[in-house]
Amino acid sequence: MMDTSRSMNTTMNKLTGQTKLSFMKEAVTSTVTSLSERASVSVIRFGEEAFPIGRSGASPPYLWQSATKTHKDAIINDVKSTQVRGRSNWIQGFNLVFRLIKNSLQQIKAQNNTDSCDLENIALLFFSDGIYNLPGDATDDDIVKAVSYQVEEIESMGDYHIHPFFYSLGNNDVDQVSKQISCAVDGYWEPVIGTTASPTNVTAGYQALFATPVSNTGLCVVCLISTNIHILLSTVGN
Repeated sequence: MMDTSRSMNTTMNKLTGQTKLSFMKEAVTSTVTSLSERASVSVIRFGEEAFPIGRSGASPPYLWQSATKTHKDAIINDVKSTQVRGRSNWIQGFNLVFRLIKNSLQQIKAQNNTDSCDLENIALLFFSDGIYNLPGDATDDDIVKAVSYQVEEIESMGDYHIHPFFYSLGNNDVDQVSKQISCAVDGYWEPVIGTTASPTNVTAGYQALFATPVSNTGLCVVCLISTNIHILLSTVGN
């Protein structure tokens, strides 16, 4: 998931002048580029509203799609042209992401797709600076509970497990909501700080867990990967 709120336009690396947005765009582009065509991918950007990118003319219900070269190129082109706008509504973003995952799993089940046995693991990559301001009355606890509920709901649909990876750009506050969500859903949280962070290496933990099976089987990724891979990336706006 990609946060494209206004706060993402602040500088992350004072030596190079790189912003949180440009760092995130490089990281997402690198992740999508690395996928084989056995994977599936959907990239979601969200700010005040949430919608998939690289899917010109698409309408609900949204589904993940095979990571063909054509689809990856469309995603990468849209990621590169993405600009910040609006405030940040995490609830909108997560609602769309989990609805897309459910729709995709339900379609696989309805089609009796034999690949469904490969879809046990779903990786969700969330890029943000940890700042949200919509809905106006939302609290950290509200967001943690909303995400936890939807993770449990999807995992109860079958033999599925969501592996969330939260990357906090320019923010190492140990009390931030990204870390709280990660702890609640058995995810992975990494603060990305300073001049040593590399956009192409920031997802090394994710790559270490899923790179080997990706070459042989099928994973689901939201910025997602499984060993028949399905990837879902989403963006937030502040």
